[in-house]
Amino acid sequence: NTELMKRHWRSEMKTVTDQLKKLTKERERQLERRIEQGFKTVSIVGYTNVGKTSLFNILTGKKNLAENTLFATLNSSVGKIYLQEIGQEILLSDTIGFIRNLPPRLIDAFKSTLLESIHADILLHVIDASDPEMDHKIGIVNKILTDIGRVSEGIVYVFNKIDQAHVDQKELSEKYSDHSPLFISVKTGIGIEEIKKTLSLQLK
Repeated sequence: NTELMKRHWRSEMKTVTDQLKKLTKERERQLERRIEQGFKTVSIVGYTNVGKTSLFNILTGKKNLAENTLFATLNSSVGKIYLQEIGQEILLSDTIGFIRNLPPRLIDAFKSTLLESIHADILLHVIDASDPEMDHKIGIVNKILTDIGRVSEGIVYVFNKIDQAHVDQKELSEKYSDHSPLFISVKTGIGIEEIKKTLSLQLK
């Protein structure tokens, strides 16, 4: 019954929206505490299913849920990385995957969960290099970041899944030179150390 489905969807939406409001308040308090403690912060952003959570797990040594679901990283996770070059611990957060065609009511709610992305010192924008719609999805993520008020400075492009696709690194490096492009494979571990070096350089 369509009416029943609609009713179910509305009640699901309300549950999620309420949950997000609660999370936003918690997140604001957490952010304030981190700023007071003087931690440098890095946030991982990107389209859904590009390998964000897997990258977060490798960098922080945590084991989070790496699922291709909308709400897998709804309550973004935070971990620490020690950057040897600068002798400092930094905080890394894994935020929700961005998706096209979100229901309007959820868009604002999702923006509120992206507070960390606005305030982070650096954003790692993870991109699936094997996706034929790659450029289009980069555009979608950038639009959402602009909408929530994040300036484009301090955003590093991380092209993941280079083991699964022929990637013209030279061409992408030139095209996105403003974003210090890095090329990695979360699956094989290629390029992970480069991320740490880049973070150390930019957070000096």
